Amino acid sequence: MGTAVDLFWLILRTGMYIFLNPLFWGVLVLIYFQTRSTVRREEEVYNLQPRGRKAVLKRLLNSGLYGVIGGFLGSIIFVVVGVTLSDIGIGYLWLVAILGLLINVRFLCFSYAGGIVGLSSIILGWPEVNVAAILMIVAVLHLIESILIQLSGGEKPLPLTVAHPEEGRVGLFLLQKLWPIPFVALIALAVMESEVPGAVIDMPDWWPLIDTLIEIGSGETVMYILLPVAAGLGYGDMAVTSRPREKARHTARRLFGYSIVLLLLALSGSYFPPVLLVGALFSFLGHEKVIRTGRKVEQKGSPLYTPPREGLLILGVLEDYPADEAGLKRGDILLAADGMVFQSPALFYEYCRDQSRIVLEVKNRENFAESEAQGNQGVREVIFDSSTGDLGLVFLSDRPEQRMSDLTERSGYLPRLLSRLKNRFFSS
Repeated sequence: MGTAVDLFWLILRTGMYIFLNPLFWGVLVLIYFQTRSTVRREEEVYNLQPRGRKAVLKRLLNSGLYGVIGGFLGSIIFVVVGVTLSDIGIGYLWLVAILGLLINVRFLCFSYAGGIVGLSSIILGWPEVNVAAILMIVAVLHLIESILIQLSGGEKPLPLTVAHPEEGRVGLFLLQKLWPIPFVALIALAVMESEVPGAVIDMPDWWPLIDTLIEIGSGETVMYILLPVAAGLGYGDMAVTSRPREKARHTARRLFGYSIVLLLLALSGSYFPPVLLVGALFSFLGHEKVIRTGRKVEQKGSPLYTPPREGLLILGVLEDYPADEAGLKRGDILLAADGMVFQSPALFYEYCRDQSRIVLEVKNRENFAESEAQGNQGVREVIFDSSTGDLGLVFLSDRPEQRMSDLTERSGYLPRLLSRLKNRFFSS
């Protein structure tokens, strides 16, 4: 029990030094600019006045708090397992990840780079890296990601109207999250036994579960030190056939299952090396399966937000804006405003500019099938304050902004370059 308590406080104390790490601030700055871009896109979609730096910082703080939770959990797992950054070949991982980015944006993920570097090490003997440690790091990072997606992945989705091949125009929600992850990692060093400081924590005989590759000579021993490290995790998804929070939860469960399997393969491979080949293959094939399963559900399923028989379908309601304060919800149908029926969102927005208080007739359509069968039952009146100008309200548009297929794949630079060269030199 004493060792566990000592480790707990050591992780906390070491983690505080993350604020002295330039990498942490670099990650934070990158996430700040990405968050600012997201906020501006949200302002365009909701037709809002610029909200300034305060809205960006508020969202960044929210992401940071979730990131601290995920980083602390990851730190405990890394230390308990005993996985080190000393011999994972971080340079090779980044090189392969960047090359993957040239092909497709999603290949920037370490699940692909870790699997490829691991396969090369197992089959070709190069580079000389600790494959079990690589797989463990990939597994733990995705485990953290799955938990963060479960907690906040469905928050503040961006509502869009897209063209659907079968339904015409449908509502789609972009789920985009970035979290700064400050965590504590282990570094292994070979030192003379006589040079080991007295203030060290003696670990149990079974520790570490994944041995380091560092070779020790006569009179030497391996000493582990804790190092504050920063990383960034991101989540990008879309919801068409389900509500945003439901979509995030489904993705989180699949990713959690992938992480647990990979974690077990890494531990098993540390004691039975042939298992590492399976783990390296599963690292990228399993991750690809998670992504393709999610996309297949969205592409083959029935869209949830489709044009109603009458009225305007509400796709998005921003917190703390008049629409939210009036009690409007995603999935509501606006039937009339002050007794007038509007054929398009643009006409309703234009009407609101000249009004300060509007009585809306709204019908809840959370259960679409039942609502259509009820006719005018369930219609309620809502007092809507439109005096501020910013309504915080988005409808299913009568003009799709883009095709759904354009959002499912983000090619890297290389495919786009080859496509341009093909069109330039080989097109008739």
